[in-house]
Order: sequence, then structure tokens, then C-alpha cells
Amino acid sequence: MVATNIAEASLTIDGIYYVVDPGFVKQKAYNPKVGMDSLVVVPISQASARQRAGRAGRTGPGKCYRLYTEPAYKNEMLPCNVPEIQRTNLGNTVLSMKAMGVNDLLHFDFMDAPPVQVRLSVRLGLRGRGRGRVRVRARVTPTLTRADPRRCDGATLRAGRARRRGSAHAPRT
Repeated sequence: MVATNIAEASLTIDGIYYVVDPGFVKQKAYNPKVGMDSLVVVPISQASARQRAGRAGRTGPGKCYRLYTEPAYKNEMLPCNVPEIQRTNLGNTVLSMKAMGVNDLLHFDFMDAPPVQVRLSVRLGLRGRGRGRVRVRARVTPTLTRADPRRCDGATLRAGRARRRGSAHAPRT
């Protein structure tokens, strides 16, 4: 079995005695320069490496083959994974929190708080567009609020509404 981040915590399969750990994972990360989330290949953490090794021989004797050196494990891998809230776009999270009545993001007791600078930039970004209140009511993502609905075709608007309602027939764009 080749170790992946899904296999780390989700699977125990009988008969898996060997695990090959390449030492990398695809992780969602926000790129503020382009304003989008993307999957990037990054080294795993030491905690992930231990978890992957633990998958070998879960139900019997086993061995993990790591495709990286011990110095790489000790010097290049973080001790623990960076929490997702600290590496993704907070726009949708902030909108959801505002819709729930949370207005003070700077003093909110996050379990793994994003950096203060990120929280400030999201807040200023919402205010700077002058549409923060509309977006919270409409439950539209910050990126989509830049779009002018008068310039969207009807199919695009119907697809967005169907997706928000959870329709199985929502066309993918």
C-alpha cells in the first residue's frame, strides 16, 4: 500500500503488511496573489509519518518503507500538520461566522487561530468591496460577489442556485 493522507486515518485493511511512504501530500492551500485555493505538494509532518508507519501491519506484522532520509525527517518535516484554517481562504468562513452573529473576529476564541494579519485582511477585504452585508444575507462566496449578475447568463445563475440547494441535477461549471 502506498501511504496517503487518507490512508493515515481512515483505513484499516486486513492483509496490509507493507507501506511505502513517499513523504509528501497534496494539501489545499490559499494563494492570496491569485485569490484561489489550490492543491500543492508539500512534505508531510513527523506526526503524519508516524501515523503512516502505524498503518503497516495493523492486523499483523508489517514494515514501512520511507522514501526519505532520517535527516529529512528530523530537519525538513514539521512536528505536526498546519491546521487547515491557517492555510486556506477565510472568506467563506468569515461570511458563515457573520451570518451566525459573530462580529468580533479579532477576539474570537479560535481553536487554531489564523494569524491576526490574515483576519484583518479578510475583514478589510469584505468592507472594502462594500458588499459585506449583502453577501451575508445572500450566502454568496466573496469571489462571486465581484460578478455582476446582469452579465451572467441564466444557466449560470440557475446552476448556482441549484448547487446551494443541494440539487443532484446541478450542472457543473
